[in-house]
Amino acid sequence: MNALIHHLRPAAKIIETRPLTGGISAQTTLILFEEDCGEQTNWVVRTPATQAMFDLLKFLENTAVSAPAPRYFDDSGQFADDGLLVMSFIDGEMHFTPANPLEYANQLAEQLAAIHAIALQTDAFPFLEQNSSLNQERKNRPTALDSVFKVDQIKAKLEGWQPRLRNKPVLLHGDFWPGNALWHSDKLVAVIDWEDAHLGDPLMDLAKSRAELAWIFGQDVLHQFTQRYKALMPLDYSDLPFWDSLAALRFARLCDGDLDWFEAFFTEYGRYDLTSTVVTQRILWFINQILNE
Repeated sequence: MNALIHHLRPAAKIIETRPLTGGISAQTTLILFEEDCGEQTNWVVRTPATQAMFDLLKFLENTAVSAPAPRYFDDSGQFADDGLLVMSFIDGEMHFTPANPLEYANQLAEQLAAIHAIALQTDAFPFLEQNSSLNQERKNRPTALDSVFKVDQIKAKLEGWQPRLRNKPVLLHGDFWPGNALWHSDKLVAVIDWEDAHLGDPLMDLAKSRAELAWIFGQDVLHQFTQRYKALMPLDYSDLPFWDSLAALRFARLCDGDLDWFEAFFTEYGRYDLTSTVVTQRILWFINQILNE
């Protein structure tokens, strides 16, 4: 990191570097340094990273979406093998124990709606692809928990069902869940980890978020999130059960036959209730709602 900072700020004096916890798909490091004028600055360095991530964050600077501001991108291999992105530091952290869970749900819904409401221009996102990646969940390989999560029943329900893409394609975050939101004093201050961003039906993002909120917080938060999002986004929701079904298959794939990691991960954030039993009960409730529709 010293070489990176000296490359970008030759006269800077590094005060502190430390890894930031919580990331699953990337390594993030906080760098505190002193500029030659005496001002102290915090940057966050993320790896791996891509040019598309930098370009998207640059675009989001002029929107209502709360996201880190990009400072520098490098894929030369000089500082990291898989690309490196330097971003502004945002004073916030992952938050899974809200004092007011329903207001927490409202803020998440409002931010997702803000992402989806960005006006699409013909060339606004030339660095992003339009796809229905969630549809690939139909082809998941079997796991040890497939019978628990009724995977065969979900796939049977999906047999021959294709979404009609009734909604205009929009910018999708791709992995909008509470772990990719930063909070400060119960206020959502940033959405992070845009590596899966693409263009597509907004219901894909909504369904993934619904599945995540179902097992982390339960029915009340899920319903509040959905109602607030629907109030903000006048969409055709006819195909939401289809995308919910695929989001349930995605959950089963990400578990990969093991629920123990949930308990280990969330105890660090004060959630001692998310045992494998509780997670299973909650996601089964979500799945049963789908199968009963």
